[in-house]
Amino acid sequence: HFMSKIAEKDSITLKQISIPALTLLKNYEWPGNIRELENTIERASHYTGEDGIIQLQHLQNEKLNTISSNENLNLKKCMEDTEREWIVRAILKNNGRKTKAAQDLGISRTSLYEKMSKYGITTAETDSSEDTVCT
Repeated sequence: HFMSKIAEKDSITLKQISIPALTLLKNYEWPGNIRELENTIERASHYTGEDGIIQLQHLQNEKLNTISSNENLNLKKCMEDTEREWIVRAILKNNGRKTKAAQDLGISRTSLYEKMSKYGITTAETDSSEDTVCT
Protein backbone atom coordinates (compact mmCIF):
# COMPACT_ATOMS: atom_id res chain seq x y z
CA HIS A 1 0.00 0.00 0.00
CA PHE A 2 2.73 2.47 1.00
CA MET A 3 4.81 1.67 -2.06
CA SER A 4 1.90 2.45 -4.38
CA LYS A 5 1.07 5.62 -2.48
CA ILE A 6 4.68 6.86 -2.51
CA ALA A 7 5.23 5.93 -6.17
CA GLU A 8 2.15 7.87 -7.22
CA LYS A 9 2.94 10.89 -5.01
CA ASP A 10 6.58 11.15 -6.09
CA SER A 11 6.06 9.93 -9.69
CA ILE A 12 8.61 7.16 -9.31
CA THR A 13 8.68 3.43 -10.03
CA LEU A 14 8.58 1.14 -7.00
CA LYS A 15 8.16 -2.49 -7.97
CA GLN A 16 9.15 -4.56 -4.97
CA ILE A 17 11.14 -4.98 -1.80
CA SER A 18 14.04 -7.42 -1.90
CA ILE A 19 13.77 -10.47 0.33
CA PRO A 20 16.62 -9.40 2.66
CA ALA A 21 15.08 -5.92 3.01
CA LEU A 22 11.63 -7.40 3.60
CA THR A 23 13.06 -9.77 6.20
CA LEU A 24 14.62 -6.81 8.01
CA LEU A 25 11.33 -4.90 7.92
CA LYS A 26 9.44 -7.92 9.23
CA ASN A 27 11.93 -8.55 12.04
CA TYR A 28 11.93 -4.97 13.28
CA GLU A 29 9.65 -4.45 16.27
CA TRP A 30 8.24 -1.06 15.09
CA PRO A 31 7.94 0.65 18.47
CA GLY A 32 6.47 3.74 16.77
CA ASN A 33 3.23 3.75 14.88
CA ILE A 34 2.54 2.72 11.30
CA ARG A 35 3.84 6.10 10.11
CA GLU A 36 7.35 4.96 11.09
CA LEU A 37 7.04 2.13 8.55
CA GLU A 38 5.67 4.47 5.89
CA ASN A 39 8.50 6.98 6.50
CA THR A 40 11.09 4.21 6.31
CA ILE A 41 9.73 3.01 2.96
CA GLU A 42 9.54 6.56 1.65
CA ARG A 43 13.17 7.25 2.65
CA ALA A 44 14.29 4.00 1.02
CA SER A 45 12.40 4.85 -2.17
CA HIS A 46 14.71 7.82 -2.74
CA TYR A 47 17.69 5.45 -3.05
CA THR A 48 16.21 2.90 -5.45
CA GLY A 49 17.54 2.73 -8.97
CA GLU A 50 15.69 2.30 -12.22
CA ASP A 51 14.75 -1.25 -11.23
CA GLY A 52 12.39 0.13 -8.56
CA ILE A 53 13.50 -2.42 -5.98
CA ILE A 54 14.06 -1.42 -2.36
CA GLN A 55 17.25 -3.18 -1.28
CA LEU A 56 18.66 -3.79 2.17
CA GLN A 57 21.20 -0.99 1.75
CA HIS A 58 18.36 1.48 1.02
CA LEU A 59 17.04 1.10 4.56
CA GLN A 60 19.06 3.86 6.19
CA ASN A 61 17.31 3.96 9.57
CA GLU A 62 19.92 3.35 12.30
CA LYS A 63 17.36 1.84 14.68
CA LEU A 64 16.13 -0.49 11.96
CA ASN A 65 19.62 -1.70 11.12
CA THR A 66 20.55 -2.56 14.69
CA ILE A 67 20.26 -6.20 15.58
CA SER A 68 17.82 -6.85 18.37
CA SER A 69 19.08 -9.07 21.15
CA ASN A 70 16.48 -11.72 20.39
CA GLU A 71 17.12 -11.83 16.62
CA ASN A 72 18.50 -15.09 15.41
CA LEU A 73 21.50 -14.52 13.13
CA ASN A 74 21.31 -17.43 10.75
CA LEU A 75 23.83 -17.31 7.91
CA LYS A 76 22.26 -20.27 6.11
CA LYS A 77 18.82 -18.59 6.09
CA CYS A 78 20.32 -15.32 4.86
CA MET A 79 22.18 -17.11 2.06
CA GLU A 80 19.04 -19.02 1.06
CA ASP A 81 16.98 -15.80 1.01
CA THR A 82 19.59 -14.15 -1.19
CA GLU A 83 19.80 -17.15 -3.54
CA ARG A 84 16.01 -17.22 -3.82
CA GLU A 85 15.92 -13.50 -4.63
CA TRP A 86 18.53 -13.84 -7.39
CA ILE A 87 16.69 -16.79 -8.94
CA VAL A 88 13.44 -14.83 -9.07
CA ARG A 89 15.27 -11.82 -10.53
CA ALA A 90 16.94 -13.92 -13.23
CA ILE A 91 13.64 -15.47 -14.28
CA LEU A 92 11.91 -12.07 -14.35
CA LYS A 93 14.81 -10.53 -16.30
CA ASN A 94 14.49 -13.28 -18.90
CA ASN A 95 10.69 -13.04 -19.17
CA GLY A 96 10.13 -16.47 -17.68
CA ARG A 97 12.68 -18.25 -19.90
CA LYS A 98 14.17 -20.73 -17.44
CA THR A 99 17.01 -21.92 -19.70
CA LYS A 100 18.26 -18.36 -20.18
CA ALA A 101 17.80 -17.59 -16.45
CA ALA A 102 19.86 -20.67 -15.56
CA GLN A 103 22.60 -19.57 -17.97
CA ASP A 104 22.67 -16.09 -16.41
CA LEU A 105 22.98 -17.66 -12.97
CA GLY A 106 25.73 -20.03 -14.09
CA ILE A 107 23.79 -23.17 -13.19
CA SER A 108 22.10 -25.94 -15.16
CA ARG A 109 18.43 -25.81 -15.99
CA THR A 110 17.91 -28.90 -13.79
CA SER A 111 19.58 -27.13 -10.85
CA LEU A 112 17.36 -24.11 -11.44
CA TYR A 113 14.22 -26.26 -11.26
CA GLU A 114 15.51 -28.00 -8.13
CA LYS A 115 16.17 -24.64 -6.46
CA MET A 116 12.78 -23.30 -7.54
CA SER A 117 11.18 -26.33 -5.91
CA LYS A 118 13.33 -25.98 -2.78
CA TYR A 119 12.40 -22.31 -2.32
CA GLY A 120 8.78 -22.66 -3.42
CA ILE A 121 9.19 -20.31 -6.37
CA THR A 122 6.01 -20.41 -8.43
CA THR A 123 5.26 -19.48 -12.01
CA ALA A 124 2.92 -16.72 -10.79
CA GLU A 125 5.74 -15.22 -8.75
CA THR A 126 8.04 -15.10 -11.77
CA ASP A 127 5.44 -13.89 -14.25
CA SER A 128 6.98 -10.66 -15.58
CA SER A 129 3.59 -9.42 -16.79
CA GLU A 130 2.55 -8.77 -13.19
CA ASP A 131 3.99 -6.16 -10.86
CA THR A 132 5.87 -8.12 -8.21
CA VAL A 133 5.35 -6.29 -4.93
CA CYS A 134 6.16 -7.59 -1.49
CA THR A 135 3.94 -6.22 1.22
